[in-house]
Amino acid sequence: HYFIQSNLRTLGVSTLEMILLIAQYFMSFLLWITEDDEDKKDEKVELSMKKSEIYKLRKKHVAEACILFYDPKPLQIVRAKGQYMYDEEDNEYLDCINNVCHVGHCHPHVVAAAQRQMAILNTNSRYLSALNASYAARITAAFPEPLDTVFFVNSGSEATELALELCRVWNNATDFICVDSGYHGHTRSAITVSDYKFGHPRGIGQPDFIQKMDLPDMYRGPHRDRATAGPKYGAQADVMIQNIK
Repeated sequence: HYFIQSNLRTLGVSTLEMILLIAQYFMSFLLWITEDDEDKKDEKVELSMKKSEIYKLRKKHVAEACILFYDPKPLQIVRAKGQYMYDEEDNEYLDCINNVCHVGHCHPHVVAAAQRQMAILNTNSRYLSALNASYAARITAAFPEPLDTVFFVNSGSEATELALELCRVWNNATDFICVDSGYHGHTRSAITVSDYKFGHPRGIGQPDFIQKMDLPDMYRGPHRDRATAGPKYGAQADVMIQNIK
């Protein structure tokens, strides 16, 4: 403490600034020596909770609008690897519904890269970063001409919002075409172009500026003949595009 205080005074730091810096240093030290204990405590709580207790907590504290699959007998998933998920009794399930883990659950390369970066830096993109710039170059190298620019976003919903805004700015149009049963995110704008959300019994209904086209479905859709289905669905889209305002 005396060493830090003496050096700060040598640098011309005021008493208040010195107190704040020492307090910050002290809190960081406390966090460092207690974080392992807290992690172990959280892990014990998770492992000791019964399924019925978890269910009651979720029903009490998590919004009802957040759907729980297979309610009132939901799955309790405790881990996942590759294409499989496992419950508290280690039963294995083939995951055919999760839309997040595109390269499989807990892919070792992805996990290692995330852990490595989180231990070095986690900030916004307003600073120069070799990783940021080189990653953008790697991605755009796979694009067809003339595409050569990227926006980095943190979720599918944010990507949808940005795409809609780019369209509005580009052509000053307010109409959009969406596909029947489509889902594009939970934000306000994403919901307005998602039939899965606005067409729900508790949804907002189809907005006036939305044109909804048929889902190109070869099994249940209006056009099922392989020779003619594509052109017919395409013709429907062409008409809607011409009606864009």
